[in-house]
Amino acid sequence: MRANPQAAAWCVYLFLRTVPAATQPPQTGNSQSGFTFITGELFPKLAEHVATTEEFIALLQAHNDYTLLYSLLKEAPVSQPWVIECLRRWSSRPNAITLFQPDSVIERWKMLQDGFPEVDFNALMTRLVTDSALVNTVCEGEFNHGQVGLYSVIVRNGGTRHSEFPD
Repeated sequence: MRANPQAAAWCVYLFLRTVPAATQPPQTGNSQSGFTFITGELFPKLAEHVATTEEFIALLQAHNDYTLLYSLLKEAPVSQPWVIECLRRWSSRPNAITLFQPDSVIERWKMLQDGFPEVDFNALMTRLVTDSALVNTVCEGEFNHGQVGLYSVIVRNGGTRHSEFPD
């Protein structure tokens, strides 16, 4: 799998589309070695599989599959470090706003903040504050004491430029 990141990415994509919980498949062909690669190599050893991760993101984008990463977070907690890395890498791409929809960000902002390097998180949030409906979506809802941290992040990343977001 290491020798061909594109083939590995296809295998990972097809497996996770079929089994987002990343549970062990029945013994068929090379299923065990593929499962071991995903759960024993790819998920925990991010730095060793950058090319496969990049190819995986390219597949998601090519197939307009904007929900699989969020499904993995829910269905396969073991995938979280790798999914966060995929999200981080996607966050700097031109179409990042298609993945980081306001409701998804509101729900997961703390995980993103904790998982991204600070500079990457702030760059994403500045972009979302400027170019997406994040501020409007937050302002449409009731004030939520549990979201004070998110409100602070929005303000620090340019949210006060919006008339909807009070100083």
